[in-house]
Amino acid sequence: MKTRFLVKSLSFMSEELEILQKIPTGINFIDSITGGVYEGHLHLTIGEPGVGKSWFCQRIINSLLTYNQDAEILYSNFSGNIRFQTLKKVLKTSEFLDNIQFFNPTSFIDAIILSKKILEGDSPNLSLIVLDTIFGSPLQFIELFKESKKKWNRNIFVYMLDLRKIASIRKIPIIITHHPLSTSSKEKNHKNTFLDPFCITKSVLYKSNSKSSLDFYMFNNYIGSTDFNLFSI
Repeated sequence: MKTRFLVKSLSFMSEELEILQKIPTGINFIDSITGGVYEGHLHLTIGEPGVGKSWFCQRIINSLLTYNQDAEILYSNFSGNIRFQTLKKVLKTSEFLDNIQFFNPTSFIDAIILSKKILEGDSPNLSLIVLDTIFGSPLQFIELFKESKKKWNRNIFVYMLDLRKIASIRKIPIIITHHPLSTSSKEKNHKNTFLDPFCITKSVLYKSNSKSSLDFYMFNNYIGSTDFNLFSI
């Protein structure tokens, strides 16, 4: 299937980005624009439940392990065995599972503790971190919102700073997935005041019947969009 991608100017991309190490995503219409995900940076994927965010992450995991079979990956998700079963179907070979550390947090606090441990030196040989998703279920949102709004905002800010430090210090990409904050309009779904300032790229996934679409951003600038068949790229 030939994918059509409507691309705006990339003139704002610096020479520094051009020379950064990249890991191919295995998704042709992104790799043709950016070359993949940038090492040392955070990358965000937003979409409603079931739209394909986890598949998106798992394709990148498979691509990295195909490219570098010695890579070590941390895959954190709130859905436990469900994600594990789908990942096995995406991976080129089951042997790749030996390269993946699985972490199943039960709360956002667990995710914060994990980031602190990595900053302190845990898992020193990681090549990629995938956080799918960082906030988890609605029940965990309720737990968090029992705290004051000020404390909630501070926790998110400090957590994102920690992730950016990890990416920069370790020279690895970090992939984050998240649910949109609003379903009232497509435009609002693009914006996330907590995450956008920290992420170099953002992919916004939508699904309608058997078709999917993706809007792509870099430095919060709209690059373009494409329609595609989610599972046959």
